Amino acid sequence: MQPIEYYLEHAGELAQKVVDAWEVNPRTGNTEFQDVFDKASQYLVAKRIEDKRRGQKDLERPDAVEEGATRLAFAKAYKNFEERRQAAGA
Repeated sequence: MQPIEYYLEHAGELAQKVVDAWEVNPRTGNTEFQDVFDKASQYLVAKRIEDKRRGQKDLERPDAVEEGATRLAFAKAYKNFEERRQAAGA
């Protein structure tokens, strides 16, 4: 099991992986995956906004805070999801 820092560092690629998996096979019956998908989507939107507005001094700070908060929420949800999935497979 990886530490939370791993998931924070790789949040962008992991979030995209979750979204891609959802597009291939929507799992509407799996509420745990739905929660991870929702957090991944929120993080990716916040990240895009923060990336677009980076450098605009008036708007930079709130977007960076939102991006950081959604990244942390996603990383925690993904870590829990992965740990449960690995435990179920063991």
